[in-house]
Amino acid sequence: MESRESSSPIITRAVAAGLRRETVDLIQFSSWQKLALKLLGRLPQKAALWLIPRVQAVDALDPDVARNLTTDQLAKARLQDYSGLEGPFPAVTVGVGMGGATAHFALATGGPFLPQAFVLTLKGGSVDGDVQRYFSRSAALAEHLTCQNPDMFSIQHYDPVHDGWLTRSVNHLRLKLTAVPEAYRRFLIEQLQPGGVVYYLEGGAQWLRYRTGERSVFQVGGWGDISPDEFLENSPRLREFARRDALVKTDWRLPGYPLERGPESEWGCEPGFGEDLEVFCQKHGFQFVKIRFDRPTDFSRLAFHSVRRTVEQSGHEPQGTLVETFTQYDATAVLKASLLPIWMIFNTKDR
Repeated sequence: MESRESSSPIITRAVAAGLRRETVDLIQFSSWQKLALKLLGRLPQKAALWLIPRVQAVDALDPDVARNLTTDQLAKARLQDYSGLEGPFPAVTVGVGMGGATAHFALATGGPFLPQAFVLTLKGGSVDGDVQRYFSRSAALAEHLTCQNPDMFSIQHYDPVHDGWLTRSVNHLRLKLTAVPEAYRRFLIEQLQPGGVVYYLEGGAQWLRYRTGERSVFQVGGWGDISPDEFLENSPRLREFARRDALVKTDWRLPGYPLERGPESEWGCEPGFGEDLEVFCQKHGFQFVKIRFDRPTDFSRLAFHSVRRTVEQSGHEPQGTLVETFTQYDATAVLKASLLPIWMIFNTKDR
């Protein structure tokens, strides 16, 4: 059920391919979809911006379909990417999915990656920028899933600027683990060598969000050169953006819910998961190493230096640098060609 464009399946697919020394399409499309995308690439950009959200809306989940989803089902789906790979591995990386940075680090340390967050793309968005309409699309589902899964935290994520071409048609619901699911526990026991290392990547990025339930929040905006305060202040440049983008509503505050500062939806980790993982490692004799950065780009530096050290330890010299962005990265190419990766979140001005 997880979104095809979610960072978690893209990373686990990339890491699994890297462990096999194979190449793979990180975002999987059918043959006819690939042909359609090639044809679309020859059209003006406005055509793509109009068509792609409408196609994605067709593939989006009906909220009722996801009502029985469990954290263990989400975890098992990601572990399926490693099917056929034989351990034991010297290390396993767990935690925040920082795109190429996470993929390169996991492969540099010699093992799989297990994500903490998952994304559902649901039917129904907000055509005119009405935040209340967007909130109502998945609020009931978010509350239901967290009630049914005590180890789940939900974030309704509305970004009418960076994701505005999508939020008109679809709704993004991010689900995060606050405890280690049983599927992950079994995988670590079976696939991590005795005394092996569990690297926990803890994203410390913070954002403003509305508390909508005991384990549910609603976030407006996201990382990319606009502060969380500005998204809620209805600033002149955002009003101008809304005018150009034909958004009628420009007040994206959510009245009636308390505002708090907490982990950012995409690049932050909710508390509880890391602590539970550390207790698990102590119980089973695994080494637990927590690596925390508040800025997402710092994980890119970690990956760069980790890959460089791995290349040098293998007796080779780095053959070049590969600059990558968001979902556009190739972990297998970095391994095979002894390249040093520089992964960037987006093509925005903030670093």
